[in-house]
Amino acid sequence: MTWIKNTPTPLLLITTFSVATTLALCSVSPDIQPDTASYLRFSPERGILYPLLLDLFRLTTPPDSTLAWVARFQGACIAAAAAFFAFRVGRLLSLGKTWYHLLYLLIALPGVAFAGNILTEPLTYAGVILFWVLNLQYYLAPGIWRALCLALLSALLVIHRPHMLPLVAFSGLVQLWGFARHRRLIHAKALVLLVLSLVAANTTQNHVRVMLTGDPHIASTVGSHILANMIYVAHPEDSALFSDEGQRRVFQKAIRLADVKGYTRQKWDKTASHIPTSIHRLFYEAVLPLCNEEILLNGNGGDSADLLALKMGLTLLGKRWPEYLSLLLRKTYDSQPFFYALTVVLMALGLAHAKRTGAWQGRFLAIVVIGTALSVLPYLLLITLDKRFVFPVEYPILIWVTALGASLLGQTRTRLDK
Repeated sequence: MTWIKNTPTPLLLITTFSVATTLALCSVSPDIQPDTASYLRFSPERGILYPLLLDLFRLTTPPDSTLAWVARFQGACIAAAAAFFAFRVGRLLSLGKTWYHLLYLLIALPGVAFAGNILTEPLTYAGVILFWVLNLQYYLAPGIWRALCLALLSALLVIHRPHMLPLVAFSGLVQLWGFARHRRLIHAKALVLLVLSLVAANTTQNHVRVMLTGDPHIASTVGSHILANMIYVAHPEDSALFSDEGQRRVFQKAIRLADVKGYTRQKWDKTASHIPTSIHRLFYEAVLPLCNEEILLNGNGGDSADLLALKMGLTLLGKRWPEYLSLLLRKTYDSQPFFYALTVVLMALGLAHAKRTGAWQGRFLAIVVIGTALSVLPYLLLITLDKRFVFPVEYPILIWVTALGASLLGQTRTRLDK
């Protein structure tokens, strides 16, 4: 045990804290949420990856402990993603061993709060952390294998949680910007790989949905999905926006059906977690059948069902764009994994950069303030666009507590890094 005696006490404490955090993540209990039931079996309203994962655990674990093993697996994935982030960022920025622990804790601690949720959030959190690391690695040292890993992870993220598509688009912008700036073929190849992976992911998911449901119309289409979103925020009087009689007829039927089934915003639940489910149900049960019916009975100028829906959706979008933007932001941003991951990654990178460039004490407060502001900004925009949205005050509180802990631990950096 000589190595323990020779290890500075602060470093020993922070190492113990890191190990305890890892054990906490890997031993969490399952937490059943209201939306858990929609993942326990395949549903066209959800992505296919998480239900398939649950099925895999059903086949390989005892029936009375399946969800417990799922929770442990999710916690282990968060711990592994945090360790990978700390190791890679620490290596890339030439940080000392104390900072490996600080970065690990900054990433892992927020994950303890929801690692046991039987929802897509825990694995999405781990995936988003890996996504940022792979993007950083690719940006600093582009390579075909890194581009391939990034494309594969992007496809898995989209299949696992389709609302992560805007985040994946960021990766494409990075690669496109790299090609425009450096004119290197690797960036073009990476962009092609990313696009192909997303096409493959969408095709696979649609094929599985059709195979499991037996409904050839179950596969999602762009136009119908946009129209379903717009009907969700529209009013019956918006039918006057359509100059085409066929479009007006489809819209009026869809609005009536949505009102009867309680999909439209007059019956909205105040919790945003139900919004994506309602939109998907409206899409599958109302929009697709009505568009196909209009095409079969009246032709509608030779349009396909998807093109007809796209025209209608764009017409509505011209008038209802603030509400549509609010809905998209809410679907993308109102999820704990995205919020936590974005916040802690911003702070971790800023923390590492401040240590590397000096003036650590003077910069840390600014890093916390900027990281919090960047994370809270979309919520403020949501509140501006939709007065019914309630700001979750516990998020910035958690950020500040985590940042304070990292700040206190960072006081020992000079002695420990020797």
